[in-house]
Amino acid sequence: MAVAVDNSGGVFVTGPAYPGSETVKYSAGGTPLWTNFDAAGVFPYVMTLDHAGNLVIGGTFNLDNTNFLGVSELSSAGISLWTNFTSLPTNAVDISPTAIAVDPNDNIFLTATTDLESNSNGTYYFLGEAIEIAAVSSNGALLWTNFYQAAAGSYDTAVALAISGSGNVVVAGTSSDSLGISSVVTLEYSPGGANLWTTRLEGSSSLQENATAVTVDNSGNVFVAGFEDDVSGFPYTSPVENNTLIKYSGAGVQRWINRLQAYATYMAVTADTGSLFPTISTKPFAPAQPSSSP
Repeated sequence: MAVAVDNSGGVFVTGPAYPGSETVKYSAGGTPLWTNFDAAGVFPYVMTLDHAGNLVIGGTFNLDNTNFLGVSELSSAGISLWTNFTSLPTNAVDISPTAIAVDPNDNIFLTATTDLESNSNGTYYFLGEAIEIAAVSSNGALLWTNFYQAAAGSYDTAVALAISGSGNVVVAGTSSDSLGISSVVTLEYSPGGANLWTTRLEGSSSLQENATAVTVDNSGNVFVAGFEDDVSGFPYTSPVENNTLIKYSGAGVQRWINRLQAYATYMAVTADTGSLFPTISTKPFAPAQPSSSP
């Protein structure tokens, strides 16, 4: 399910309703205003509002028993405006949308994790996962689609998405290799879909890195929040979990990284302060000094 709030306090909620999806708008006082039921459209995962107050819903779109990354738009009055879906690699078998956002021109950007497999004489082989990034215009036209897989067989999962003031799209995810070593991967694309830079905070057999959130400040600096598991003493000692915050320049150069030992493993980040906000209580532990100057 997903929820959004408009400028007048109206609340929108969307979720599955067999055999399709259902979207409901409530007044600020909780009165149901309208319901839109879609029996054959996008199965909803994420939702946002554009600048005109229209609802943009991202999810899966099933065609011939294959799930594609789908997007649909409803007017503020609950009228279906359009539905579209993206292309997939020939070896893609399933998709899990994770984030959606609109730019100042109401172009829509989505990211998702795509499962990959091959079929050899009726035997299926799992080929890992890839990050999909797609752009759709305000009237529903597909603009571009990109995929990222670090290496054949790697597990690259999309986590979060943000849009810079210049319209670039930043995606953060977690990338795990065949040995199970996870790293934080951050990708930035131009409004036209060109990959501007890709950078990784590499994990190791003793230190597993994971992304949970991303944002961009007014200067184009990118902040990626996440957590890491220090398993260097395992199995003799329990893994140590650190919350992490990484700052990259607008060109993808790492400026610093801070770590906070904590119980929390799901983090959010805001660009105005660059602060970490654990969703559950943390240990009283002072953050390490930045590894390099801002």
